[in-house]
Amino acid sequence: MLPNTPAWQIVFEALKPDPDSEKLELIVAEHPDENELLSICQDHGILLIVNQGLRGLHHNIFSADGQERWRSAVATYTLLSLTMHRELQRLLKLSTAANIPVVPFKGPILSERLYGDSALRMSAALDLLVPAGQVCTMVTLLIDEGYLPTFKSKELQQWIHPGSQENHCILQHPSGRWMVEVHWQLFDSWRGLQSSEVSSALGEGDAVETLLYLCIHGAAHWWIQLKWVVDVDRCARRMQALDWEDLFARARERGCARVVRLALFLARQCCGLEMPESVTVELQADPKVASLARRVAKFWPPPATFQPSLLWKLGYLLACRERFSDKAAMIINYPLSRSLPF
Repeated sequence: MLPNTPAWQIVFEALKPDPDSEKLELIVAEHPDENELLSICQDHGILLIVNQGLRGLHHNIFSADGQERWRSAVATYTLLSLTMHRELQRLLKLSTAANIPVVPFKGPILSERLYGDSALRMSAALDLLVPAGQVCTMVTLLIDEGYLPTFKSKELQQWIHPGSQENHCILQHPSGRWMVEVHWQLFDSWRGLQSSEVSSALGEGDAVETLLYLCIHGAAHWWIQLKWVVDVDRCARRMQALDWEDLFARARERGCARVVRLALFLARQCCGLEMPESVTVELQADPKVASLARRVAKFWPPPATFQPSLLWKLGYLLACRERFSDKAAMIINYPLSRSLPF
């Protein structure tokens, strides 16, 4: 199922929290393609995690020029992550002063919670969850701070109207190095929660809600980047007392149990996630999980421009849903939505 070149073997071993150094040395002896390894790590947003996992093996993998390009990329992305973390703290202070309740999620906050390091998880955006009634105020604040909207004002007014298929808007930092995504709903049709409840759960770091969110988010983007699989792996590992029964009960209630199974299956395959026997049985009982995993892995090898077709996306999204009512709703809503219908 998984790509199996020496470069990919290095990636999958280095993505584990405790990589096997002896196994890595054996793979390195097969002379992995250094350009392939760098491309994989950059395309999938896992360069900093893999760099940490290699633990001094760089000189055995890379030529002198290759080491320089690798180190330069690591330095660039580390600096960007730190800069985005500082910017997030600044924006949160500004929103607090303006009495705008904001819940940050993904990005630096997720990196801190799951990896213990705000700079380790690569991200292209700062994601903010804001009550729908204060989205326009938050957008105005960001524009005043120099951010450039990618939408027109009248479009935003339509998007935040009840019944709209839109759930976020995007503003670009003037440097072009990152974006801010202002969300007012999070996969509302799947989660079975009101936005205020989602905000509270994510803000408080609710373990099950966080894992459910990560599973749905990765599935919504057809797991095109491995960093989303690693997020699921690290989240499940950090929850030492995770209530697996509660996880699947909530997932079944919201019609996303297959999405959760797929996420955990990928985390086991790519990062070596160990799960209770009852969860393994849950995964094996769904015959579509393994086939869905093969389908998404098809798009992992570079180049990153190799993307699924619209027909593929529709078929995949339908297969991720188990209930007929959810499949029907997706077919009805998909053409009306600018973004994916998760």
